[in-house]
Parts: sequence; C-alpha cells; structure tokens
Amino acid sequence: MTELFARPSFTRLSTKLAVLYAGLFGAILIFVSLAVFTAITHNATRLVRDELQASGTVFDRIWALRSEQMRESAALLSKDFGFRAAVATSDAATVRSALQNLHARLGIDLAVIVGVDGRIVTDSGRSLGPAAEPLYRALDSGEGVGGVFMLDGMPYQAVSAPVLSPTLAGWVVFAAKLDDREMASLERLAAFPLQAVVLDRRAGGAWTPATGRVGDAERGRVSRFIADAVASGAKAPLVLPGPAGGSIAMVKPLASLNPASPAVLLLRYPLARAMAPFEPLIRTLVLTGAGGVLLVVVGSFMLAGGLAKPITALDEAAQRLARGEEDAAVVVDGRDEIARLAESFNAMAAEIRDREAKMRRDAETLVVALDRAEAANRTTNQFLANMSHEVRTPLNGVLGLSHVLATTVKDPTQQELVAQVIASAETLETLLSDILDAAKLGARETEVRLEPFALDVCMRAIVAAWSGRAEKRGLRLVVDIAAGAERVVLGDPARLRQILDNLIGNAVKFTHQGEVRLTVRAGGQVARPRFRFEVSDTGVGFDLAMKERLFQPFQQGDSSATRRYGGTGLGLSISRGLAELMGGVLDGAPRSEGGSIFFLELPLALVAGADLTQSRASA
Repeated sequence: MTELFARPSFTRLSTKLAVLYAGLFGAILIFVSLAVFTAITHNATRLVRDELQASGTVFDRIWALRSEQMRESAALLSKDFGFRAAVATSDAATVRSALQNLHARLGIDLAVIVGVDGRIVTDSGRSLGPAAEPLYRALDSGEGVGGVFMLDGMPYQAVSAPVLSPTLAGWVVFAAKLDDREMASLERLAAFPLQAVVLDRRAGGAWTPATGRVGDAERGRVSRFIADAVASGAKAPLVLPGPAGGSIAMVKPLASLNPASPAVLLLRYPLARAMAPFEPLIRTLVLTGAGGVLLVVVGSFMLAGGLAKPITALDEAAQRLARGEEDAAVVVDGRDEIARLAESFNAMAAEIRDREAKMRRDAETLVVALDRAEAANRTTNQFLANMSHEVRTPLNGVLGLSHVLATTVKDPTQQELVAQVIASAETLETLLSDILDAAKLGARETEVRLEPFALDVCMRAIVAAWSGRAEKRGLRLVVDIAAGAERVVLGDPARLRQILDNLIGNAVKFTHQGEVRLTVRAGGQVARPRFRFEVSDTGVGFDLAMKERLFQPFQQGDSSATRRYGGTGLGLSISRGLAELMGGVLDGAPRSEGGSIFFLELPLALVAGADLTQSRASA
C-alpha cells in the first residue's frame, strides 16, 4: 500500500483509476443526494404549506370568535337600560365601572364610550386624537363596525355597537391589541411553531410591521413579498426568499377600518427549521458517501496496483527492446488479457530481433554494393569526361577543316557531302557536350557563376539565335517579356541560356507548323523575386503519363520519337539538374489545344542601382 501512494501523479494508472472511480462514485452519490434532498425539501415544503393553510384557518376562526364575543358583549352593554341612562346623563362613574368590569372579564385592552362628537365619555373627557380618525369615520355610519385600526403605531382589533337612548348617544368600542404577546398566544394554538405578524401599508406603499417581529434587514424583502401576494390574490403559501433557504409564508388580508391603510397577517415558517428533523438523515448520507468514496479510492489503488505491475513489466521490456538489448522478454503470470498481451509482446520482440539481424546483414551488403556503385559511377563519370575531352579535340579539327573545305569545294555534289560531314560533326559535338554536362552533374562538379546581366537582352539574344532555324521550318518564334521582367538581375546567364536553348530547340524540333513562344514574367515578393520562363509550342506534345520519362537521362516520349527526330534524351534531364542547382524548378505539361508547355521558375536577385540602358548597351 505504501508503494501505491509513494508517487501520486496523474500519469500513473493507479491515480487515474482512483480518480475515475472516485469521480463516478461521487457523481452517483451527488445525484442520489440531490434526489434525496429534493424529495426531503419537497415533502417538508408541502408539510409546511399544509400546516400554514390549516393554521390560517384556525386564526380566522379564533379572530372570528373573539370578534363575535366582543360584539355580543358590546351589544348587550349598549342595550342595558341603566348603562344607556348613564351614557345619556353623562354619568362617568357608572360608565367607567361598567367598562372596567367588562374589560377585566373579557381581557380586552381598550373599552371606551365614544360620543357623537368623537370624544370619549369619561370624567376626563380625553380624545383619542387624530390617530382614531379612521375609527370615527367608521362609526359615523351609525351601525356597529368591526376591523383593524392603528392607534399610536399599534394595530387593534376593534368592534363597536351603537348606544340608543332613544336616539344615538354614542358607541361602545371594544378593542384588543395585536402586539407580540397576542401573536405569541396565537402561535401557541398552531400545530407547529410558526411566526405571525401584522403589517399595514403606510405612506409610500411599503408594508410595515407593527411589532418588532421583522428585522430591519428583511423589511424590504418582506414588503415586496406581501405586495406581490396581494397583487396576485394568492391564497396559498409561497416561498419567501431569505437566508438559509428562506421561509414558507402566507399572507391573509385583514378587514381594516381605514381603507387607505390596509392590514395583513403574515404567517411564516423557516425552511431551515422544517429541515431540522431530516438533518440526521442528511448527515448520515454524507458520512456514508464520504466513507464510500474513501473505500473506492483505496480499492482503486489496490486494483490498479495489480494491473500496473504487469503493465510496468511490459513498459520496462519495451524500453529494453527500444535500446536494442537482447533480453527484452517479459514474464507475466496468469491467463488473462494482460498475460496474452505479454505473450504477443515476446513474440513481437523475437520477430523484431530477427528482422534487425537480417537488416544489419542486408545493410552491410548494401553498404558494400553502394560503395562499389559509387566507385563505378565515379569511374564512369571520369571516363566520360576524359573521353569527351579526348574526342572533342579531333572533332574540333574535323569541324574546322570541314568548314575550310566547304569554302574551297565548288562541285555541288562535293558541297553536299561536306555539309553532311559538318552536320554530323555538329551533332556529335552536341552529344559530347550533353554527355560531359551529364557527367559533371552526376559528379557534382558543375558550378554556378553569378554575374549581373540584363534579362530582356539575354532572352532576345536566345530567340535571335534560333530564329533562323525556326524560319527554315516555317515556324513563328515569338518572345513575350513582361514589363516587370526587364530588369538587371544577378545569376548565371550561361546556364540559363543552356536551359532555354534546350527547351526552344526541342520545341522547334517537335513542331511542324504554328509557333514557338518564349514568355517571361516576374513574380514573388519584393525581397525575394522569382522569374517564370515559359516555352510553349503547337507541336506533337506528349501524354501526361510520359511526363516523368521526359526528364530521365537517355529517355524521350517513346522509342519512335528517337528514331524519327533523333537526339540522346539528355537535354531535359540536364536542364532540370541545372535548374535545381540554381534553386529553381523545371517542369512541363501537355496543352489542351495541342502541343506542350515547359516552364522554368528561378530565384534571381535584383541588382540595386543598376543602369538598365547601360547594361543593355554593354550586352
């Protein structure tokens, strides 16, 4: 177990498996816990809603019974003959005594006689002041009234009965405070410990509690909740947002004696308290889940340890095999998939050792063969170069003497024979030059000499050299040089001319009618310009499948072309080698309208500050 936890790293199989299994178990646990918690919360909320609904009904009945009791007592008192006579004669002592008896017997907070002038009929004659204006307006109806009104910031539940003697002499008013003590007594009658508070809507539209049962921090939230409930006419309990999940609350409108200041009863029960009975279950679920995660982690490490040991052995054997060690076999006990994998690995290692041994033997044979081939190639190239030089010397003598002889011979038959000798010697000279160039390219002895030259002058000189031969074959030889290509560049004009001579010579040779065109364009970036040279013709063309053969030494399009047109097949091969030597590309393609096109792309640096006119004049 110590080895399993020795190097905790996410690159190890044990760690990956532990994280994977723990993650899966944790995800399942979270899902189950959320489902359980949701079900518990739903059941607790439903239970609280039902209890609040029932408590609201109980409160309605209690208030209705108390109102009815105070109303009956007020009505009996107002109909008592002696009491009416005392009110009519302003007998304050009798009135006070009667009121005090009822006050004590009924347990009410306010028992007064209000005269028709709005004053209390007592020996002091004290008025209730402006706060009782809503009560006075309600009493003006002449009938008994009942409802809630505010007096000195305290809500009262009040009832009244008119005193007739025989005309209206005043009203008996009984009222009970709706203070914290009264709310507590109502709460004790509920089936569970809810919280009740009376609020009234004052100036500005805010719902304000009459007692201290709503803290300052939650007054705004409670006011908005009551406003929404009243506006929507909701009668069922709703969720009141707040700390620890908030509360389940229900708003019950109260009959108010002042329509401008309505009052409501707010019943609420905190969800945290509703969830308290389920806390042991949730705690048990969390502890069980944590223990399960721990067991999964430990079990994953133990399982991974059993899996990692043979895999580690396979890894070490693979490393030995990669280092080329002979002993790269691995031994794994068992008959499971890993054991079969080890057997396959051992078979593969043995096969690799056999192949490597064979490859070493083949490599040694190839090295010897390569050395021999390179030596033979060098000997061949040296032989060709020497032979070309040796043959060129007498050949130049033959050409020189033939030209001299051509000027002295007057007989037409002899002139034709001398002309054939000159043509054959020139063909032989071309063949020797091609063989020598091919040999130099093969031996990597060809050099590129950079010098400035006017590109357009060079192109026109090449075309001028071939114009006579093109005219003899009835062909048009056209040169098209773009304005951007009339520049002085740095390159090897002799190698460029050799390439274009080969391309134009092939075009003239394989074209029977039409034209041969040389096009020069400039492109690339300003800092690294590239020039494109295209030679197109209207000749016999070639198949696209034969293109690669054209650039192989001693190859033409087909064998019939050699017999019909002659040539060694070295021109395009040498031209491509020279193009690559100068950092360029040479390629070709058949034209859809007939004929062929060959293009050469070369990077030629511009000569800064060169005088183009002077360069042309010097050329």
